[in-house]
Amino acid sequence: MKFLSNEERHKIFGALLEKSIAGKLAKKITREVFHQFSVSIATVQRIWKRAKTTANSGRVNVSHRRTENYGRKRITIEPTQVTGVPLCKRTTLRSMSMAMGVSLTTLFRRKKEGLIQRHTNSIKPHLKEANITSRLQFCISMLDKTSTKSRI
Repeated sequence: MKFLSNEERHKIFGALLEKSIAGKLAKKITREVFHQFSVSIATVQRIWKRAKTTANSGRVNVSHRRTENYGRKRITIEPTQVTGVPLCKRTTLRSMSMAMGVSLTTLFRRKKEGLIQRHTNSIKPHLKEANITSRLQFCISMLDKTSTKSRI
């Protein structure tokens, strides 16, 4: 099935309008037009029918309707949904996705977009620079000196 742009649809309608007599199509005109534009006869008939129905409003509209209703529908997450989940279920994205009934990928995308933000716990905050360096020094002190030498 060929997708027609609005410009192509207007050209088809123009060709039909030129060949019409007092708003009526003679026999085999739709056949001529569909051969001329290499589209199916049903498409030509659908464009003509749409033109006739929209002509009552004063302006003929044969444009496609894909502009506003096109593509996959987005899953929305309301802030009230997030606050409705208990705190113990909000610790990880996986547990939060199970509690909300939304896929993990959707939650991760919303986090990436900035709609959902991380929040640190005041009891267990992120490490500061001094704490990170002291932890790394402790880890290095626990290493075996002989295991760190290269064996070339």
